Amino acid sequence: MEKISQNYNNSATYKKPKNKYAKYAYIFLAPMFIIYAIFFLYPLVYTFLISFSDMQGFQTDLNLIGGNNYAWLLNQPRFYQALWNTVIMWIYSFVFQLSFALLFAYIFTNNRIQIKGKNIYKVIYYLPKIITTASVAVLFNMLWTSPSGTLYKMFNAIGLFKDYAPLQNATSAQILYSSVAFWQWFGSILILLIAGMLSVSPSLYEAADLDGASKIRTFFQITLPLIRPIIVYVIITSLIGGLQSFELSYLFNPFPAATGYIPGGPPTSTGYATETIAVYIYTLAFQGGNYYNFASALSMILLAISVIVSMVVYRNIRDRETA
Repeated sequence: MEKISQNYNNSATYKKPKNKYAKYAYIFLAPMFIIYAIFFLYPLVYTFLISFSDMQGFQTDLNLIGGNNYAWLLNQPRFYQALWNTVIMWIYSFVFQLSFALLFAYIFTNNRIQIKGKNIYKVIYYLPKIITTASVAVLFNMLWTSPSGTLYKMFNAIGLFKDYAPLQNATSAQILYSSVAFWQWFGSILILLIAGMLSVSPSLYEAADLDGASKIRTFFQITLPLIRPIIVYVIITSLIGGLQSFELSYLFNPFPAATGYIPGGPPTSTGYATETIAVYIYTLAFQGGNYYNFASALSMILLAISVIVSMVVYRNIRDRETA
């Protein structure tokens, strides 16, 4: 009994030896945290403060005025036009991106479908992703601009787009913008879905074949549920990227005006046809009156929209999985 008590006392007073190498982990992590604090955390906090001030231009004083900047933005038709453009052009591009990516990923991962040079096609589809968005925007602007654009001249020669400038019409400009976004980002979604489908165990497909399940049923009841995490990741990252889209909108369709070229495409009754929220932020901050207060408030609104929509999408898909 005394021996048991002695062992208990020894175990109670036992202290786990300190890892003398733990301090080096903090030393190696410190640069990352310092960079994050300087270039991400501080700008975020400062932008939040500016959104409640009357700062315009390069003034240094912060005069807090409450939520007036947010109230002003919510009364601007151009804000709702930019938000609508951002959402609708993302939907146009992403629906086709995901649909075609699922189809091509299934074809590339199905051993029964023999296509010569599958790997070459994968590389070709992924190549647009490695080109900078600014270069892509300028390239397609040169192809579609009337009357000097190469593709515009080709279609005009066969009777299409005659006396019609596609980039100066709101609907066609949005469709062309979405097609460019589809072309550039399709390959990255395709690669992710291919990786997800290759991770599915072949034994599941063999069991489905033995049970007499059709290919369509196998795809919808085995493949799709198992790659759902990949699809959720693709949806959320694509949605955040679409809401923050800037270069393509800014450079793809600058509309000529008396004061120069205005980013955002042809004007509508409430704004510009291809102007996104990010471009509207830039316009408020660096063009015209240098309204840093309004631009900061709109940045906070964009951040809130991105977080809320991502959480809603994630929870909705997660709840379907557990149902």
